[in-house]
Order: sequence, then C-alpha cells, then structure tokens
Amino acid sequence: MEYAILFAALLAVAAVMFLKGLWDQHRAQKWNREQLRKSFGKAGRTEYADGELNGIVRYFEKHPKDFQIDDITWNDLNLDEIFLRMNSTCSSAGQEYLYAMLRSPSFEEKELQEREELLEFLEQDEETRVRMQEIFFKIGRTGKYSLYDYMDFLDVLGERKNGKHLLVDLLFFLAIAAAFVSPPLGLCGVSAVMCFNITTYLKEKKQIEPYLTSFHYIFRPVSYKHLTLPTIYSVEISVVAVSFKKKKKKKLAGRRCASRKE
Repeated sequence: MEYAILFAALLAVAAVMFLKGLWDQHRAQKWNREQLRKSFGKAGRTEYADGELNGIVRYFEKHPKDFQIDDITWNDLNLDEIFLRMNSTCSSAGQEYLYAMLRSPSFEEKELQEREELLEFLEQDEETRVRMQEIFFKIGRTGKYSLYDYMDFLDVLGERKNGKHLLVDLLFFLAIAAAFVSPPLGLCGVSAVMCFNITTYLKEKKQIEPYLTSFHYIFRPVSYKHLTLPTIYSVEISVVAVSFKKKKKKKLAGRRCASRKE
C-alpha cells in the first residue's frame, strides 16, 4: 500500500511539472511574440556566440555568383559593421542569406521590385510577419557551425536500427505493469530502464545530432507552407516542400535497396 501511494505521488508530481512546463512555454511564446513586434525596424543584435560569425559566410561561399564584393573591398568599406547593424534575423539560415545578399548585390530590376513588394507586404501585414519570425525563431541558430557544416557530416552517419529502442520501450511498459503486482520490483525495473535510456541517449546524441539539425532546419520552414504570403513565394515554398519529400523518399528507397543487396 505504501509503495502504491509513493508511486501515485510520483505520478502527481510529474503531472504538475508537465502542466507547469506547458504554462511556462505559453508565457515564453507570448513574451517572445511581443518582443518581435517591438523589435521590427530596429538595429540588429549585438551579441554573438563564440565562433558564430565564422559560420555566417558558408552560404555565400557555397553559392558563387558572377558579381560579388571581394574581401578587400568588403573590409575597406567596413561592411561587416553594416551587416551587423542590419542583422535582425531570427535564425542562422536567415543571417547567412542576408550576408550573401550583401556580398552578391543584385542589379536586376525585376528582382529588386520583388524584394520591394515583399518588404511592403511584411510591413503592412504585422500578423504574418510576426508569425514568420516565430517560425524562424523556433528553427533557431546552429551556433558556431553553419548548416552546411552539419550537412557535410550526413554521408558518414550510416544506417540506424530501432530494434534495441523498441525492446527498451517494451521493457519500460512491463516494468510499469509489474509495479501494480510488486511495487519494489516495478520501481527497480523502471529505474533501470530509465538509466539505460539516459546512458544510450547521451552516447548516441553526438553521433546523430548533425543529421537531426540538418533535417530540423530543412523541414521546418517548408512545413509552414500554409502561411498567407504573396503568390510567388507561396508557390516557391510549396515546390520546395514537394521536392524535399521526393528526395527523402528516394534516399530511403536507396537505403532499402542497399540493405537487400548486402
């Protein structure tokens, strides 16, 4: 009886912590939304993580164009300072693209007109603008490494099987069921499974983190294709989403064929 009460108390504490986490998350989202509204049109951020500025140039380096501002001219004009003043982006992908735009200025009237129309749209439609900023804020930053640095590691990740993890999940439910029959045995089983899960998680997290980070960055923006944007940009996002899904299916099919051959 005493063990049952203890087990119920642990579940109650876990439920309270879960509900508090949801409330804190709601408050944080509300505060962040207000900050995004207030920051529109103001100077960019001034604090950067160690080494973060080194990764900002990766998109520019991977996408050479016919006309680009060379390093000497860029440094002589102190354009790094201009970039930092303009950088009010909410994600690493955004600041890398902004840097590339400044290093590769466009002089095509059509492209410049499209940018002007997009700026006017975002300035007038505050709700859509803040929603987009929230999305990119959730995507976040990759720290000192660029997304392209992470993608370079994908080829060496290898194949992962879920058999071990499914077995551990089964043992966890069995341990919970055993707690109703023999509370000491059940609690020991739950503790053992949790310790194993934590150890395995810490061991494998470092190996798969580049893979998760890359797909997190690629998939999250295209999953919000329902946003109300000017037609040209809505179409482009939809095309990217379809292309990404096709590439993902093709890659998975290739892995299955390789596994059968082995």
